[in-house]
Amino acid sequence: MDIEKSPGNREDAPTAPPLLPPAAPRWVKTFGIVALVLVLLFVVMHLMGRGLSGHMGHSGVTNHGEQP
Repeated sequence: MDIEKSPGNREDAPTAPPLLPPAAPRWVKTFGIVALVLVLLFVVMHLMGRGLSGHMGHSGVTNHGEQP
């Protein structure tokens, strides 16, 4: 009986490729990081009270229908 060709010897058997998906391209990772930073900036700005008001937002003058 030839030891090298026996079914129990798996040294020459082809190895199966790993079952991991291919890595994401660099531009996808970069886009994801930029999007995450923008979302975090948006959340922090709202938590600080500086939402999307901009320069047209709260001017400090409240006029609730009062006539001068």
